[in-house]
Amino acid sequence: MVLIYFYDIIPILIACIAFSLLAMAHKAFLQFKEDEDVNKTIKSTVIRIIYLIIGTYILNKKMGLSGKQIGIGIFIACFLNVWPAIIQNQLLKVRKN
Repeated sequence: MVLIYFYDIIPILIACIAFSLLAMAHKAFLQFKEDEDVNKTIKSTVIRIIYLIIGTYILNKKMGLSGKQIGIGIFIACFLNVWPAIIQNQLLKVRKN
């Protein structure tokens, strides 16, 4: 069984780009707020859940992407958001040694 077919690549890229843009917009919105507290964390989590639900709905119902395509696109977008911090952490470990 093949996980990804050739015709899945463009829809996966569309989902990845859509969720990356939503994450960047969310991050830009939060930079205007300077306070670090529990309410900010709760609001941030709720906003992320809402944009995941709305983005998934739009990509599935309006654009016809399958759940597999959307899921892989979300995974790639999340990985691209997190990997700089992982790489930075590994580079700091190498520098300390």
